[in-house]
Amino acid sequence: FASNCRYWFEKGWSGIMIEADETKFRALQRNYRNLPRVALKNAMVEAKGNNSILHLAEELAEDGKVDILSIDVDGLDYELLLSLEHQPEFRPSLIIVETNGFIRPDLSSKLDVEASSHNLQQSLKVFQQLGEQLGYELVCFTQNAIFLRRDLAEELKRSWRLEPSCSVNRLYLDALSTNWNDMLLNIQATRKGATESWVQAEIREFGEFNTTISMETLEHLAREEERRKCPQALFEG
Repeated sequence: FASNCRYWFEKGWSGIMIEADETKFRALQRNYRNLPRVALKNAMVEAKGNNSILHLAEELAEDGKVDILSIDVDGLDYELLLSLEHQPEFRPSLIIVETNGFIRPDLSSKLDVEASSHNLQQSLKVFQQLGEQLGYELVCFTQNAIFLRRDLAEELKRSWRLEPSCSVNRLYLDALSTNWNDMLLNIQATRKGATESWVQAEIREFGEFNTTISMETLEHLAREEERRKCPQALFEG
């Protein structure tokens, strides 16, 4: 499986890997047996209590500090990210979180907890709104939403003279343009292992996924969103 964190560990970073499934945790132990800088824990991450993100960071991370946080729990990813709202002292530089890459990115309605617990992720727009609420800017989409803390995002814009990327449709379109085949393979693999009730639940929430999604429609949506929110470039000259 692709990992959001393996690259950093191989570059010498220290970190924490948390896995709830016992079988997968044993595989994790085998995979990281030669990387002593990586702390491993067999636990179900929860929104509060001893297995909250903050508590686990304080228990396992040096000085409780985390620079990159990656959330991928196949369901309640939004709820775990939302839990940081009550932990203002915990603000990693970068947050990576799994979203629903198979629905329109600009859907603003939020799934209830019961629906999302069946591995039905929230839309990119819903995550963007939460990120802004927590003090982060959505900077990239790769099926995961990637957030940079706002102070760092502003510094990056000043240093590199970047324009604001405030269109979720643009980020989604860019991802599709470069990653379409991988996204379709991901859908097929997910469907192969999914129960019929899971598939039907997703269809009820979002409708059938259309593999012939219109790039022209996404481009139009992106331009409209940019006209509303980004009427002019952040920097000139």
